[in-house]
Amino acid sequence: MPVLKHLKRMFTDWFLCGMLLATFLAYVFPHFGSTGGAMHAEWVINIGVFLVFFLHGVNLSSEQISHGLKNIRLHFMVQGFTFIAFPLIWVVANKLLGAHIPPLLMLGFFYLCALPSTISSSVALTGSAGGNVPAAILNASLSSVLGIFLTPLLVSFVVGSGAGGIDLGSTLLDLCAMLLLPLVLGQLLRPLIGR
Repeated sequence: MPVLKHLKRMFTDWFLCGMLLATFLAYVFPHFGSTGGAMHAEWVINIGVFLVFFLHGVNLSSEQISHGLKNIRLHFMVQGFTFIAFPLIWVVANKLLGAHIPPLLMLGFFYLCALPSTISSSVALTGSAGGNVPAAILNASLSSVLGIFLTPLLVSFVVGSGAGGIDLGSTLLDLCAMLLLPLVLGQLLRPLIGR
């Protein structure tokens, strides 16, 4: 009976189990998912993100999206946690633990604290938890755009050098193609294939 109970739990937590399995498989077969590998991760990731936003565009009504956009306090809180609270948590952790952790590892932790939120997984997890998907879409998109400016700025405070040159126009165009285009396509096709 305990085996059946564990199988039921795995089915309920399929996303977490899938992430653990993917991590294990990446450890065992690291070249399979690397850039240029058999899986062609450079394409699979972009296609996956496109599909997540397209499917949410198909499933969400324009009223739901409009309502999600209006929750300004939520957006400020999410972006504040992403770009202010997490870097400040690192500052405290660095003061308390920095003497016991190698400096390059601490710098890596800071980089993680300064990055924008993930795009597809934050939206997918919000949807699977029954949360506010339109707000998650907006905050994931906004976080990615703000991250273009804020992540290099935050890292430069710690590292002490300016950000490397990036093509801002190209980066914003790529983000629009990856996030907004599939969402708009999903909204346009919603009357034909939506709920």
